[in-house]
Amino acid sequence: MLIIAALGERLDVALTKTSIPTGNGGRVELDGATEDLSILVEAYAHQGALRGGQHKKLATDALKRSGFDGDSRYLIPSSRSAAVWSA
Repeated sequence: MLIIAALGERLDVALTKTSIPTGNGGRVELDGATEDLSILVEAYAHQGALRGGQHKKLATDALKRSGFDGDSRYLIPSSRSAAVWSA
């Protein structure tokens, strides 16, 4: 995914798709994370203004953060921010 690649380059870290157990039998799928889980990323590729349930999607993604170590950085980059980084 271009957003993850652009963010990894910008932060000078390797980000890979990751699945993290939640401890209650569930898992959280992340678009990218560093090996030590110090940076967790859920990319958002929508173009234009948010409509309908898209606001809920971003809020749900942000809530994923509540289950992780407080020392981790949880980022939700968009395709618009990735385009700026790549320019």
